[in-house]
Amino acid sequence: MDAAHIEACRAKLARLNEQRTDLAGCLDRLLEECERGESHFKVYRQFKMYNDPALNPAMYGEKPLL
Repeated sequence: MDAAHIEACRAKLARLNEQRTDLAGCLDRLLEECERGESHFKVYRQFKMYNDPALNPAMYGEKPLL
C-alpha cells in the first residue's frame, strides 16, 4: 500500500468515527428525552410484500413493471 492509500483510509476512518460519535450523542439525547417523557418510541411493522404472490411478479409469472 502506498502513502496516498493509507491517508485516504485514515480520512475515511476519521469521518466514520465522527459519525459514530454524532449518532451516539443523538441516541443519548433521545433516551434522556424518553426518560423525561418528552419523547417516545413508535413501533413500525415490516411489510414483507415480496412473499405475497399477489404483489410479486416473480411469483405470479409476469415481468416486473420496471
